[in-house]
Amino acid sequence: MASGGKWRHVVIVDDLVQSDRMSVATALAVMAEARSQQAASMTEFHWLGHRFPISNAKTRVAILKAQELEKDLLGPMADSMPADKRLTIFDKIFSAYHEARGYIRADLLKENQCILCWSGMGQNSGPIKT
Repeated sequence: MASGGKWRHVVIVDDLVQSDRMSVATALAVMAEARSQQAASMTEFHWLGHRFPISNAKTRVAILKAQELEKDLLGPMADSMPADKRLTIFDKIFSAYHEARGYIRADLLKENQCILCWSGMGQNSGPIKT
């Protein structure tokens, strides 16, 4: 009987772990949805006194993610935060901005390709072979 009780305990603990995972997954999904809704209203990014328009939704989401992490880092609990946790948040901030940079870069490359194609400069303009 003791071994049956042990397995029941394991199953209950496993159910609790699964429930916690689902709760965390649900919370993350809700946060991602809220960030997406917030990103929809973000039309520009302010940086060093300059305003930059943002048209790509993925760029907006990445920038908002970084800004939320900055708030965590500068919030009321920041002074009591352990150094390793602060470093982890810094890494996440840099990763989010790097992600936004990648989207911006890809958009600029697409835009430049379209301009080159439209102006005819993107075509093969080498010497004509006869």
